[in-house]
Amino acid sequence: MVTGTTKLYIIVGHPISQVKSPEIFNKWFRNEGIDAVMIPLDIAPDGLASFAKLFRASDNIHGVIVTIPYKALITQYIDRPSPQVSALGAANVLRLTKEREIEGDMVDGKGFLRALREKQVSVKAKHICIIGCGGAGSAVAWDALKAGAARVSLLDENHEKAQDLLGRLAPHFPGHDIAVVHLPPTRFDIVLNATPLGMRATDQLPMPIHAIPTGAIVTDAVTAPSVTPFLQKARMNGHRIQTGREMVFGQVPLIAEYFGMKGFQEG
Repeated sequence: MVTGTTKLYIIVGHPISQVKSPEIFNKWFRNEGIDAVMIPLDIAPDGLASFAKLFRASDNIHGVIVTIPYKALITQYIDRPSPQVSALGAANVLRLTKEREIEGDMVDGKGFLRALREKQVSVKAKHICIIGCGGAGSAVAWDALKAGAARVSLLDENHEKAQDLLGRLAPHFPGHDIAVVHLPPTRFDIVLNATPLGMRATDQLPMPIHAIPTGAIVTDAVTAPSVTPFLQKARMNGHRIQTGREMVFGQVPLIAEYFGMKGFQEG
């Protein structure tokens, strides 16, 4: 039962039907008897400014998760960005200060690495190929470099977008091997599809399966379907995979901590 005392948590995007966080958090709220609810909100681009204004003025919205396509656009409304948000120009979690200023951070990359660790996989000294240089791709690149990745290759059909990300990363990781590539590299250890390709059955694959080296781990940021055609074909070809849903599960405890949800337990 949602009442006037219920704490509201919002996840905003466009579209929104693919998001998984509400079912995870609402199950926990229900099981623990917590007077809170997470609500998915589909907002058209011209409504984002109005939503930010509403968030500042609300007394019962206690946190916001930001998904596609707003991770970059939302930063113009953030008063106190984390160092990572300032560097990358993208955020996926927001909260209000006592002064009603919006704070923002990014946990996509940390969730990606946490999900890999649960598979006993480390990115240290590994070569990662990232397809798609938007919010999720930039976050994974940042956190992989912080975790000791040996090389990060950036691939995006919008070459300027990839170059922009390289320019954002390079000052913070001097001496690291970061490169923009036009074609998939011939050798790498982990590949991430951080594009929307795979959300629709008619989408092309983000990378030809035959271009993936033997032994490489194939991962996806798309959450619906859970196993995208890219992951399905990679698994059939003998590759280990990581789903976008696993990436979301990896960041759920980090989101809970950011929102001050004490005692959060997964499952």
